[in-house]
Amino acid sequence: MSSGIDTHHILVIDDDPSLLYLCATVLLKEGYQVDYASNQAEAMQALEQNKYDLVILDLNLPDGDGLEIGQRLQQQSIPFLVMTIRSQPAERLLGFESGAADYLIKPFLPHELTHRVRRVLPRLEEPSRFREYTSVPLGRWHFDLKRQVLVAEDGRVTKLTGGEFKLLAALATADGRVISREQLSILVARETGGGHQRTVDVLVSRLRKKIEDNPRQPGIILTVTGAGYRLEKNATPATR
Repeated sequence: MSSGIDTHHILVIDDDPSLLYLCATVLLKEGYQVDYASNQAEAMQALEQNKYDLVILDLNLPDGDGLEIGQRLQQQSIPFLVMTIRSQPAERLLGFESGAADYLIKPFLPHELTHRVRRVLPRLEEPSRFREYTSVPLGRWHFDLKRQVLVAEDGRVTKLTGGEFKLLAALATADGRVISREQLSILVARETGGGHQRTVDVLVSRLRKKIEDNPRQPGIILTVTGAGYRLEKNATPATR
């Protein structure tokens, strides 16, 4: 699954849902785009479909050895961090010999994760992805990302709350990709005072009332059952 909100794209591979959530929460707040996979098969599929700037990899996967993925990443010149409960020097050396840029021993603190990611990737200024866009057509509206408002064809301006802006900006700059409710809930948590997925549904409902001709039959913000939300591609030819 993908957040679709920044130019540096990170894939996190681990079979522990709580650790995936922790990594996604921390990295999204730092302004990175985050995908995640829970096994080797999902990881390989993600690597086939996307280009990554960094991979954070657990060596112990339920369907294979993470070192196999590390070898592939090394062949593709994709930097990666290894995270594992293995703490013996010989095991750490094995990770570095596979091409790992750095090592994280579980459990680790959030600031340790961000510190090691920054050592590999330059820190991004928030929100760099958003600054690439000035206006996104949304049916009869234009979404002005600089002013964080909706502008109607007649010039009428509709303001957005912080949560509405963050959610709509993420969808508008994702190039039609689906963003999960979980990822969106993390993204808007600061503005909404929580990280509940139900909050995302409420924000989507509000936005649909503002931009859709018929909110009950939306044509711009689409629900992808079991996956999340996406913006109709034909509605997002952003002006840069």
